[in-house]
Amino acid sequence: MNSYLKDEILAILNEVCAIPVTQSDDLLDSGALDSYALMALIATLDERYGIEIQVSTTPSVIWRSVDGITGLVEDLMAQSDYPQVPDEDAPLQI
Repeated sequence: MNSYLKDEILAILNEVCAIPVTQSDDLLDSGALDSYALMALIATLDERYGIEIQVSTTPSVIWRSVDGITGLVEDLMAQSDYPQVPDEDAPLQI
């Protein structure tokens, strides 16, 4: 899992959620990711990463964690023409 992308998604979550979020939080049980925050999150992720998240076909378990959301974004980015987010641990390629 791309740690840079995971950190970006955590930052986005902290922008759209009404309460602070950590990587270990259950975003649904904690109430951090309510319906308003979910729509704001999806709009932000779609725009920033050039993907299209379909709520109706995305299992709710995905929205429980930062890891789940990061995995979803990685999968959708791999299917799109959008440039991939570099992994900060990967060697620089010129």
